[in-house]
Amino acid sequence: MARPVKYNTPEERKAANAVASAKYRESHPKTEERKQVARIHAQEYRKRPGHREKRRLYQNERNAAARLADPIGYRKKKAEETKRRRWLNPIAIANEQKRHVFGISLDEYNRRLAERHGLCALCNRPFDNTMLGRPVLDHDHVTGQLRDFVHSRCNLGIANFEDDPEQCLLAADYLERHKSGEGL
Repeated sequence: MARPVKYNTPEERKAANAVASAKYRESHPKTEERKQVARIHAQEYRKRPGHREKRRLYQNERNAAARLADPIGYRKKKAEETKRRRWLNPIAIANEQKRHVFGISLDEYNRRLAERHGLCALCNRPFDNTMLGRPVLDHDHVTGQLRDFVHSRCNLGIANFEDDPEQCLLAADYLERHKSGEGL
């Protein structure tokens, strides 16, 4: 049995692996040909009508069986996969979330945020890193139309008044009446 080789740096290990891989490819030329044939086959298969639906149904059935067999293990495995995916691709995940939630790309989201110059569109105060002071993209819950960036706190206030301008005016009127601090 051969003794394992110890490398001083990761670069040495990578270089040794590259040499070994090149030797393997030279001695096994059919491997590369098989890979190319497999790639072409996969591309042709993906062009078939109904491929995505068929694949999705197959995966859903397989996941359902795994979930039934071991619900706790399945959840842990999925949580680990999600954590790993998010850790490996933070920008892709952020882009995916922005596209899913708002229907815009991460670049568009960042451009709109930069246009605000760090100020809330509602109260004109600067954003901060606190939970209620962070910027959020407000939208109309009826039409889904995007509005502008506001503090999380301001967004909650709008939501508590159910996006109704008349309720907001009534609240403003109420606050004006009780501005002096006089109680009942």
